[in-house]
Amino acid sequence: NNPENFYLAAGRLIGYKRFDLIIDAFKKLELPLKIIGAGREMKNLKKLAGNAKNIEFLGFVSKENLYDLYSKTKGFIFPQIEDFGLVAAEAQSAGTPIIGLKAGGLMEIIKEGESGVFFNEQTPESLIKAVKKFNERKFNSDKIRKWAMNFDEEEFKNKINDFCLIW
Repeated sequence: NNPENFYLAAGRLIGYKRFDLIIDAFKKLELPLKIIGAGREMKNLKKLAGNAKNIEFLGFVSKENLYDLYSKTKGFIFPQIEDFGLVAAEAQSAGTPIIGLKAGGLMEIIKEGESGVFFNEQTPESLIKAVKKFNERKFNSDKIRKWAMNFDEEEFKNKINDFCLIW
């Protein structure tokens, strides 16, 4: 995996997903960011991004294009609190490390230092610190893909089946 020089965020563009936080941070960092998704916050988020040349809105993309972008990005940004975080697991299955909020299901998905880094607060400043920490590290995409197999559908079915057999 030879990542290109851009970061990626993906999901429904709605308030609790905190794309505003990502945009604020990346406007300050002036690093290239691609945002995938559509939703009721699109207009507000584009307004927030203003004329920042480093932020690109891609809208909806096909599954094939999504996986291609996952595999090419330097890092995937995940600032929201979720029960699980499917897009983060998908990104890791492409060998991509995550920069994510240390909360919710993401705490199970990221292996700190190996498959990504955490930030502690939903603030642009906390995300900026995490991006800088992330950039000081080297990640092994093969190890990240292997880690992501823990969240594979077949693996999930096997674990549920084993759990039910115990009872």
